[in-house]
Amino acid sequence: MVVGGIVFLGIAKDVIDYVLGDTYIATLTKSVLFLDLIYFDSWWPMTEAAVAKLTFPDQGIYENVFFERRIKFQYPPISILPFWVVYKFDMSWERATEIANFVSYLSLFGIVICGFQTIIVIARKYYLEFQGSPAFRLAAFLIVLIGTFSFYPLMWGQFIGQVQVFIDLLISIAFVAWLMGRKYFSGMMIALAALIKPQFALLLLWALFRKEKHFLIGLMIVFIPAGIVSLALFGFQEHVDYLRALSHMGKHGEVYWPNQSINGVLNRLLVDATSLQWTLESFAPYNLIVHIGTIVSTVVFIAVGLFYKRETDAIAGSGPTMGSALDLATMLLVCTIASPVAWIHHYGILLPIFLTAFLTAIHSISTEARLSSLLNLLLLCTSYFLLANYYTLAEQEAFSEPPINLLQSLHFYGALLLLITLFLLRIDVARKAPLK
Repeated sequence: MVVGGIVFLGIAKDVIDYVLGDTYIATLTKSVLFLDLIYFDSWWPMTEAAVAKLTFPDQGIYENVFFERRIKFQYPPISILPFWVVYKFDMSWERATEIANFVSYLSLFGIVICGFQTIIVIARKYYLEFQGSPAFRLAAFLIVLIGTFSFYPLMWGQFIGQVQVFIDLLISIAFVAWLMGRKYFSGMMIALAALIKPQFALLLLWALFRKEKHFLIGLMIVFIPAGIVSLALFGFQEHVDYLRALSHMGKHGEVYWPNQSINGVLNRLLVDATSLQWTLESFAPYNLIVHIGTIVSTVVFIAVGLFYKRETDAIAGSGPTMGSALDLATMLLVCTIASPVAWIHHYGILLPIFLTAFLTAIHSISTEARLSSLLNLLLLCTSYFLLANYYTLAEQEAFSEPPINLLQSLHFYGALLLLITLFLLRIDVARKAPLK
């Protein structure tokens, strides 16, 4: 009831917006559902990188595409392998992007299945009276289905043609695999996601600090052969150039309002550039304060994610306990929120994490109605509402000037609230005997 209520509250907001004349969400939803997509946010730079590899093999992908032509190709070299193979077989651009969008579309349904399975697995831990109930299963499936197709970061990612939706599926599979105790497989899925988005490689350090050897082995099963293949196909210099590209992005970041990170907040407050328009060929103008603030916040977020560990989490680390699941959820969120550029669609990984947090928080209230438990649920509802929805005000001129442009960062505030709630839930779980 709680999760369904907060999902439908967001839908009610969209209906009100539509009645008032804002048809954006209705258009976006229709385009996604009927695969009527016209944007290629990931597919175009990946294609350009693949073509550059074939056409200018001696110049280097990042030198040609990122630095010379100023195309924002922000992925590791191995990420272009599918497009490279496609173009070696002379497949057309149109056909390649159709396939990419269709795979991304199927990923949305995969996320629905993972979300449903997440609820069922946790129900077996916390809600034994419901685990065999057809009504419970039907309600859970409908809530996850509607929740997925109304979760703005996911829908926006699909709408603009983003590989992030496939990453969201990999993270969802990894998370439910962890809950089921299949840590080898969970590590493998995280590693596959990291081949496209390297910040998830921070889970390697997390696994070392948590002594999660099965998860660590799963990571290495993918990382080692992928690293060998990447070096063999693209060479060492290409990977050095990728680090140069990452450094450039980290120094500048993005002003455009969908950058929901500390870097985005600081750029919009301090840099004289519009936050209402994305610049195709450039990043934000350099600002020393923004650069320092970005570095400090990134280090703090990562340090907190890596080094905060409850004692009972360590004891329960070998099994699929809720403490360890919330610990993993915290680190996954940290990998996203700590990035200099954290677009709204990057938060698409959070749906199974929200489901886990909601079920844990509500169980805490049902077993021990403390004020802190009620606060956790309130924070969680607020976080979900901020992250799951689109806000027209963010694109209005009246809200684009500092300091009122702080209101353009509502998704970032939602992510911060979720991070706080995850820590509070971990404290709450740690007070009780871990469930296995």
